[in-house]
Amino acid sequence: MLDFDFLLKHNELCLVGRGPVLHHGLGEAGLYARDTRFLSACSVTLDDEPLELLDLQTPAPNIALIAIANLPANQDGAGRWSRSMLIQQEIVLATDLVMTLTIRSYHTETVTTRLDVRLAADFRDMFDLRGFAFCTRPAVQPAVVRDHGVLVSA
Repeated sequence: MLDFDFLLKHNELCLVGRGPVLHHGLGEAGLYARDTRFLSACSVTLDDEPLELLDLQTPAPNIALIAIANLPANQDGAGRWSRSMLIQQEIVLATDLVMTLTIRSYHTETVTTRLDVRLAADFRDMFDLRGFAFCTRPAVQPAVVRDHGVLVSA
């Protein structure tokens, strides 16, 4: 999700995708609350393969709709044809960040695949990202998987 060029905003929350790198070559993509980045990476893959962006829309300042599919090729090693698996991401930024994934297969047969969602949180201050050094950083706690989400904290 953060690999694409977009910006969402709701009150003090801001979600920045990977656009042009602005400061010192550092990646500034992430979910920010006030001046702290709470989500530094978020990616979706099928069987460890990257996906191709088909469409990205921002119908509201706090909503993004992203359509991605498996890469073009005649047939991959898992027996899937190119662009035969579509993943639609609905991202809503409100008092929290909610990402809803809808997966559609356009195969005529049942296909087994593995969906991976990878998250990272570094809790860095935006000024730290821009090159200003700080003496201490927060201690990042292990992620806690819950029924309806993942909790990351420092």
